[in-house]
Amino acid sequence: MRILLLSAYDAHSHRRWRQGLVAAFPEWRWTVLTLPPRFFSWRVRGNSLSWAFSERETLEQSYDVLVATSMTDLSALKGLVPALVYCHENQFAYPDRLAYPEFFPDTCRYPSYPDDPGRESTVIAEHLQRLCACYYQNDLPAAPDVHNLSWPCLFPAYRAEINGLA
Repeated sequence: MRILLLSAYDAHSHRRWRQGLVAAFPEWRWTVLTLPPRFFSWRVRGNSLSWAFSERETLEQSYDVLVATSMTDLSALKGLVPALVYCHENQFAYPDRLAYPEFFPDTCRYPSYPDDPGRESTVIAEHLQRLCACYYQNDLPAAPDVHNLSWPCLFPAYRAEINGLA
């Protein structure tokens, strides 16, 4: 399996997570693109430009999977490198600390360890392995229904929670 991993702001925790993920799947062929952890505002906004002009040939190759950190501006990168194929928001892997259990089934969530990126990368790797096994068996879990996560749907619930605190 050929995997492209993009880390737009490769700070210590992101680097440990990335290295742990790659180490967990040594049988896969990884292509890793990183940008140094400096000039935060520019990295977050300009990473697509940096890669589009310096790594176009790498980005235009064929990959089975694309993994990107949250700091990567994939939509802008896709606009600059049309050959790059990705499906935004995987719908199958969410950390517990960010996923509402009432919306995301257990099969789509994994335990989160924000203070231990090495452990978190191991857990993510195990979760991805299970998902890949399901994919090859044509048995992927149902994607969560995120249609009810819009602001108009959530606002009444948030208002009730805030009013209940008073």
